Amino acid sequence: MQAPRGVGLSPLGDFPSAEAQALAALIRRRYKVPAVVLRRIALPTSAYDASRRQYRAEDLEATVLRTPTRLPPGVTAGIALTNRDLYAPSLGEAWAFAYRSPTSRLVINSTARLDPSFFGLHADNAIADSRLRKLTGRAVGVISYGRPLSADPRSVLSRSLLSLDDLDFMTESFAPAPPSVAERRWLSGVGHVCARGSSAVRAAGLGRATTPAEAIVRLRKVLALEQRWFPPLEHIAPAPTERARIRSLGSALNGLISIDRQAIAALSAQWSAADYRHWLLADGSQGNRAIWLALGLGSRPCGQFIESI
Repeated sequence: MQAPRGVGLSPLGDFPSAEAQALAALIRRRYKVPAVVLRRIALPTSAYDASRRQYRAEDLEATVLRTPTRLPPGVTAGIALTNRDLYAPSLGEAWAFAYRSPTSRLVINSTARLDPSFFGLHADNAIADSRLRKLTGRAVGVISYGRPLSADPRSVLSRSLLSLDDLDFMTESFAPAPPSVAERRWLSGVGHVCARGSSAVRAAGLGRATTPAEAIVRLRKVLALEQRWFPPLEHIAPAPTERARIRSLGSALNGLISIDRQAIAALSAQWSAADYRHWLLADGSQGNRAIWLALGLGSRPCGQFIESI
């Protein structure tokens, strides 16, 4: 098998140097690929689309490729890193986690959408770091090892990367091992519970609240669904290898119940639009973490169920 190409990481604009160094260390440690951090490249103002508040990925690609850089021996592939939001007009993409050059071994990774704070939720470094590690591994697989994209949605090289859910469902491995018997048993058990929970959510007709009274009624329905369907998930025997992550999922789900129970008590006693907005933020952030955990464990049905409430 051909030796992997060394990777040079180029921070763009104000992308943190420490983060670039940490990614280079990850590439060397996990993927056994030589990796170095190259000098910083300024973001070209011409690449910025003010009407969209995004950078054109193709323009950043051109800037990186024409910037004179002395590459260490063996480094013939590159990952450019930006914390700005991207879109790729040539591909018809309204936004992009990553952009791969069609002519060179270069990938541009954007961290802009990886943290939940981009979508108005609380920041979550664990989620953002997990997603960036996967984008990094994906780039290494393609430009360093020359691996093709995979039909396995759990592979970091999955050819399907259209959403954050797709990214969260991936592992960090090129070819992840199939689930063990214990893992399949857990996935089957929680999948059955979550499928029934999703049916119950549809039957509940949650709708959209437009008045304080409707908001409280909806909250009560949500809490009833959570109290009915979350506890059975904790009764499914966990696979020993996933015990810690499954315990984290249980804690996240219990946290959702606690947040919603407290919100009902407070808002029923005295309605406050500000308190309601505070609850929406807390509930959305906690729910987002639970979805991320469920998908990371390989359960799309549970990710979809939690998201539906």
